[in-house]
Amino acid sequence: MNNKVYVCDEDRALAMLHELIGESKDVDNALSRSVAQYPESADLLTSAAAAFVANDGGPEVVGLDAEMVHAVISRTLTNFKPSPIKTLSETTRLHGVTVESIQNKLGIDRSIFVKLERRLIDLSTIPAEFITQLADSLFETDERVRVYLSLPIATFSGTVAKNRELPKNVEQEPFETALLTALNSGGINKSQFDYWTGQIQGQ
Repeated sequence: MNNKVYVCDEDRALAMLHELIGESKDVDNALSRSVAQYPESADLLTSAAAAFVANDGGPEVVGLDAEMVHAVISRTLTNFKPSPIKTLSETTRLHGVTVESIQNKLGIDRSIFVKLERRLIDLSTIPAEFITQLADSLFETDERVRVYLSLPIATFSGTVAKNRELPKNVEQEPFETALLTALNSGGINKSQFDYWTGQIQGQ
């Protein structure tokens, strides 16, 4: 690996893909060497590969031959399993995006993001369209986001919630309740509220 400083981990992962594609005559060995030298690269490469597939990437994405790109992507996804999502905040940092940009894209406020991160919203009440948009914003798959949101309530959250401890008797609430709270506090507007409640009713 070279010593170039990358803007974010995704850039670094794409650079790894460049190198691996350059060694594509022996992809498996190249992948093994990369992960042996840089253990964290398994997650980075898998994340970049998943994003590439999700975006229906072509040769213009990494500037190399499409057939070689897809060969490496396929081997990467076959050989490595990404570790579970730890927190939503950590995932945003991994991909160089901000919590604020995700909130703006989804039409939610900080209170809803924190509730999602702490798994304080009942997954069964969250519309599929919201899960898909959240996953896309995080460069993740719907399934991995669902797995994260289905875990027990988190006592502590990431930096976005300032690591404040939750009360012992805290319970999950429906997504619509979280939306209504955000609407009443001015965190989201009526249009945003109506859109997501419409998605809930349409399920």
